[in-house]
Amino acid sequence: MTVELDDDLDVETSKLSNAKKLERFKSWYKLSTEAFAEQRKREEEDVAFGIPENQWLPGAKEERAGRPMIEISLLQGPLQLVYNQAAAAHFGWTSSPYRRRRRPRPRRT
Repeated sequence: MTVELDDDLDVETSKLSNAKKLERFKSWYKLSTEAFAEQRKREEEDVAFGIPENQWLPGAKEERAGRPMIEISLLQGPLQLVYNQAAAAHFGWTSSPYRRRRRPRPRRT
């Protein structure tokens, strides 16, 4: 699918009529959805993988139909490590007074 852009792209949007604005916004929306479609699909697959029952391959699910399938979350362990590190972290800062260093005086000869 290709998106046809307006011929009057050099005209500011605020100066267009409402109908032209709507057309322009629709074309921008369509362009955006087409550009990010693959990324959205990958992200949806990643979110679905977070559910243990979705971590089985489709062929393995069909092969084991009717038999118990062990579901272990592969993400819970690494996520718990991050949570524990964040909980144990010390988000603070320390300060000390600024001391001016003495400049050495030139020697007199």
